[in-house]
Amino acid sequence: MTRKQQWRGAALCVAIYLGCLLIAWPVAEMGYDDDWSYIRTAQVLAQTGHFIYTGWSNPILGWQAIWGELFIKLFGFSFTAVKLSTVPIAAVTIVLFHAILLRFGITSRNSIIATLTLALSPLFMPLSVSFMTDLYGLFIVVASLYLCKRALDARATSGAMLWLCLATLTSLVGGTARQTGWLGALVLVPSCGWILRKRRTVLAASLALGAISLISVILCMAWMRHQPYWASNDLLDTVTLGWAMRALLTLYELGGGTISLLIIIVPVLVIWIPEIRQVSRQAKITYVYVVCLAALMQLIGRLPLPWVLHTMQLQFTSQRVSAFNPIVSQSGFVELSIAFFTVIILAASSAVCLHALLRRWHHGGDSVIGKQLFWLCAPLTAAYVALLLPRALHALIFDRYMLLLAPIAILCLAHLYQCSVSPKMPAGAIALLVLMASISVAGTHDIFAWQRARLAAIAELTAAGVPPTSFYGGVECDGWTQIEHGGHINSPWLTNPPDAYTPQPPVIKDDPCAHGFAPYVPSIHAEYTIVFEPKPCFEPSRFPSVSYISWIPPFRRTIYVQRIPESRRR
Repeated sequence: MTRKQQWRGAALCVAIYLGCLLIAWPVAEMGYDDDWSYIRTAQVLAQTGHFIYTGWSNPILGWQAIWGELFIKLFGFSFTAVKLSTVPIAAVTIVLFHAILLRFGITSRNSIIATLTLALSPLFMPLSVSFMTDLYGLFIVVASLYLCKRALDARATSGAMLWLCLATLTSLVGGTARQTGWLGALVLVPSCGWILRKRRTVLAASLALGAISLISVILCMAWMRHQPYWASNDLLDTVTLGWAMRALLTLYELGGGTISLLIIIVPVLVIWIPEIRQVSRQAKITYVYVVCLAALMQLIGRLPLPWVLHTMQLQFTSQRVSAFNPIVSQSGFVELSIAFFTVIILAASSAVCLHALLRRWHHGGDSVIGKQLFWLCAPLTAAYVALLLPRALHALIFDRYMLLLAPIAILCLAHLYQCSVSPKMPAGAIALLVLMASISVAGTHDIFAWQRARLAAIAELTAAGVPPTSFYGGVECDGWTQIEHGGHINSPWLTNPPDAYTPQPPVIKDDPCAHGFAPYVPSIHAEYTIVFEPKPCFEPSRFPSVSYISWIPPFRRTIYVQRIPESRRR
């Protein structure tokens, strides 16, 4: 394949991704999820040249804040300008992932399908038009993987060492946006050195680079912990469960995260279903038991779908009940039935893939490329899962955390299918890709349509003279209001300066009208609140409701402005 053909495939993937974004029209002049905090850091950096935290940031932000600052200086400050600064990063990620697939021997047609599986997934699309750090972390890991593959392909030892040095530098700098980017220097580079261990100088150099990287990471983390208003969020300090409950909760959360990962790689996963005929009867029986048990465990305890918070649930959940927690729903019989069979199909596909992988190893191992994939992807996956364990213990696994594992899974599945089944992915993969892309476009549209509706309701309040400190408009709105009027988020994780956190009355558990974000935003003394359905504990207000059209049922949704009774005000 010529370089022109390679670039043509990458350009096609980027063009389709950008076209889908244009259809979704992801424009709303407010933050998305937590990115309002990161946007504030970029804004202050552009205005004053100083790097600040807001009390809500766990990522370091580093070069991401500088990247956002550049767009603010070029286009002026707006939420939209800063959020759209992520789109070029997403486009480069797509190009690099396509190049990685080709370098690992995936055919041109299969590489395009695999690349679009990532680019058009219901995680990648909405996050790529936000200022969240997840996409930036993914970009650095993908770039590190690409550079390591170039090192493996280098004929000369000096060339391999040069690529490893570039991978290390990219990872160390990139990790200053999101710490997961450091996995490139700490895991991928030493793994690459192990693959090239016959070249002793390369192995020694990779280990030295890993040691230097570890020291750099320790120093960077020490610097970060001394920054004013950086939220440490040390989850391990709050562990109070017994060991058995810890293990059960951790497995449960990781199981939900795994299902979310399987959902976003459907086009290269479900095509394995026809290969179930290759599985022995005894293995089929075993897989059926395991799959049904896994499905039941997830469905019994996780009624809000699809299983972990919260990017995809913002797109797919039919009922939203509060501005702070817009993803709580009670799933009906039909929804649960669909979910059950979805888990069955996803798990069955995974079982067939696993069976094919084991059979391939049993009959003579794998190719050179397969071994490279194993030594690069297995340590990276294990290290990342280890980082997720503390959050799983506290039921804080979000579906967006699975984004980093998606390219690894897609790459391995594409290689295994091409080697074990057919050099050409079936037409069903394209059909599934179109279906997933349609859902992603619709879901991304709905998220921003919901935000625009909230902005319309907020505009009604402010036009009537209600100040921002007198209403709850959702986390994105309230967080920004608190930063502007209180200077920082009132987070219990703040330790520097010592008096940064002011204890607040706790939120009453199981109170359907409680605003769970209220303790973090004490500058807001709300008289009104924006809700997704009228609540009996609030009073009607003089402000009209705002309806908007969504592309995922129900197609017409409405948000309301209600008055908070005196007795419920903080």
